[in-house]
Amino acid sequence: MYGKYEPGLGQVVESYEHKRQLMKEMDLQESSDPSGGSRSYRPEEQPARASKNNSQFLDAAELESAQAEALTRAAQGDFDLEAP
Repeated sequence: MYGKYEPGLGQVVESYEHKRQLMKEMDLQESSDPSGGSRSYRPEEQPARASKNNSQFLDAAELESAQAEALTRAAQGDFDLEAP
């Protein structure tokens, strides 16, 4: 690991201390650092997740029509699937 080119730093890293020095100079931190990296849990900074409910793009009448069409096609065995 050391003595090899590190693409994230753009340089050859000679030792752990050298890596820490380079990261400090570049204002970087390791992603798995428990005090500030990806393992650091900060719930107040987490963005709200987008809803996975796509029905919001249809009004009630359109949704009812789409559901009726899907049930009719399913009853007829029409699934728009290509046979292998």
